[in-house]
Amino acid sequence: MCKEQTSSIYPKFKGLILIPSAAADKELAKFGLLLSETVQVLEEGFDCSRSKRKKNVIEKCVRKGKKKLKVVVVKSYNFSLETECWLLIHTGIF
Repeated sequence: MCKEQTSSIYPKFKGLILIPSAAADKELAKFGLLLSETVQVLEEGFDCSRSKRKKNVIEKCVRKGKKKLKVVVVKSYNFSLETECWLLIHTGIF
């Protein structure tokens, strides 16, 4: 599979593909979430960081009933695809 085909399977956020880390991929499965749903949280959610985050780290949340869905991404570089990307590092429901 070529780089163009591989990068097209990932959803985009702010013009860059969104790729889950191994830990975040397990969290997505645990909560039954799709990667595309995390993009929706990033685009429509509110800033919910408890403290100042490093540059290029975004933490957003949405309310789902009495719970809060949190998504954390960091701007990164994928060497396999040779492109900048957003790396999903955490997804949680609190």
